[in-house]
Amino acid sequence: MASTRTFRTPKSADEERQMLENAVPKSTRCVNKWAMKINSEWQGSRLNQKASNEQNNSAVDTSNIQDLDVNLCSMSAEPLNFWLTKFVMEVCKENGECYPPRTLYCICCGIQRHLSDCNGVNAFTILDKKDNRYIK
Repeated sequence: MASTRTFRTPKSADEERQMLENAVPKSTRCVNKWAMKINSEWQGSRLNQKASNEQNNSAVDTSNIQDLDVNLCSMSAEPLNFWLTKFVMEVCKENGECYPPRTLYCICCGIQRHLSDCNGVNAFTILDKKDNRYIK
C-alpha cells in the first residue's frame, strides 16, 4: 500500500544553517554575544595575563595554567576554571558597581553556551559541579 504521508523537500545547506540559527531564540543569541563581549573586554584589559604571575590562595599549580591570551574555547578545564573564577570575582558594570547575582549567572550561562557551541559535547560545563575534570 502506498504511503499518503507527504514530506517537505530536502533543504539546501543555507536553509539548514538558517533553520539551526533560528532554533536558538534571538534573545539568547544576544545574551551569549553580550556575555562573550564582556569576557573578551575583561581578558583584553586585564593587566596580568600570565597565570604564573597571578597570586592565588588556592592549591592550583599555576605553572600548568595557560595564560589569559588563549581563547576560552581552546582552554582545557583547569585553566578555564582558574580564569573564569578570576573573571567572576572581577567583572562589574561600567560604573564599577557589582552585577546582581542573577545577571552574573546570566553572563556565566552565556559563556557556557558559547563553550558548548565551540566544543560540542566535550565542552567543560562550568555550572555543573558534577563536571569535575579540573579536580586533581
